[in-house]
Amino acid sequence: MGAGVNESHEDWAGVEAELRAMRASVSGLPAAREFLWLFDEFVEVNELELALESLCDLLLDESTAGVSEEIVARIEMLHGRMKISDDCVAKMRIKMGGSGEVPKRRD
Repeated sequence: MGAGVNESHEDWAGVEAELRAMRASVSGLPAAREFLWLFDEFVEVNELELALESLCDLLLDESTAGVSEEIVARIEMLHGRMKISDDCVAKMRIKMGGSGEVPKRRD
């Protein structure tokens, strides 16, 4: 199992399930075929961190436009669950036309 995820089977299975759900959410994007074969390979060998990175690469690809805040939030949640610290989410927010910072909640 990956070093970033809590080592319980339930945690790992939950991360894998969310990754697979994310894959389904982005499978219609123009560059999906180019990136998702690699995602599938990584999931098959339990390299979930690399599978997440391949999703990030797809969402940051120049042919991918209009990434929703919902998708970005899900990617950010996965980074947190897997204890991965990189600039993927900030780059997505910048691509969306933002500052790269997490938007403030309006309660």
